[in-house]
Parts: sequence; C-alpha cells; structure tokens
Amino acid sequence: DEDHLGDMDFKVSGTEEGITALQMDMKIEGITHEIIHFALKKAKSARLHILNVMKKALSKPRNEISEFAPRIHTIKINPEKIKDVIGKGGSVIRMLTEETGTIIEIEDDGTVKISATIGEKAKNAIRRIEEITAEIEVGRIYSGK
Repeated sequence: DEDHLGDMDFKVSGTEEGITALQMDMKIEGITHEIIHFALKKAKSARLHILNVMKKALSKPRNEISEFAPRIHTIKINPEKIKDVIGKGGSVIRMLTEETGTIIEIEDDGTVKISATIGEKAKNAIRRIEEITAEIEVGRIYSGK
C-alpha cells in the first residue's frame, strides 16, 4: 500500500491551464515552502505529460457520446403526481425500473432522474412516466385496455 511509503502522499489534478484539485496526506508535522514548491513543479510536469499522452489518443472530444454510454435524463412532474409514479409500497416505480431497465429517482420537488445505458430504455421510461402523470384534457380521446 503506497500510503506506508514516504512521509507525504500528494495528488494533483488539473488541465494545461492549472490545478483543479489537490490532496495531501502527511505523516510528519509539517513541510517547508521549498518542498511544496518542488512537489508542485514535479506535479505540473507530470500532469502536462499525462495530458499530452491523452491528447495523442484522442485529440478532441467526440461529437457524440456512444449510444452505450450511461446517461441521466431529467424531467419535471407535478409534485402531487409523485405518489402515482411511486405507487403503493413502491409497486409502480419498481415495475417501471424492472420493465424499462432503468434507474429512476424522484425528488420531493417533482424532479425525476432516469439513468440508463441505452437511450431507448430511457425514452421508454420517460414516456411511461409522462403517461402516468399526464393531466386529463377535456375533449381528448383516451384509449383503454
């Protein structure tokens, strides 16, 4: 385990423009400005080297995410309809997640997050949630089973 080696564990991440996060764990009481300066200088050259290697593998972001990449879709429903989507004892939401192969999370304000690895599964879950929460419109024809 690398945490047992040395007096300091120092992790730095960022872009070509600068540091975005760092973490330091120390086993000693303190370190000098010189050590910090040296560690940050080494971290910068290592970060830039890694970013360079990454650029060679993928020079620019892809225009589209793979259809198999996980996605989270967010929709809003009337908070009064949350109980309809959840169902008695969670029966409706459990059925929706099992039948659509998605993960569905509902917040108290009516925000619904649908996670899916396949876009069609998410679309199916969204469609079914919208059907459950749709407001009745006067004059509209509804089909039943």
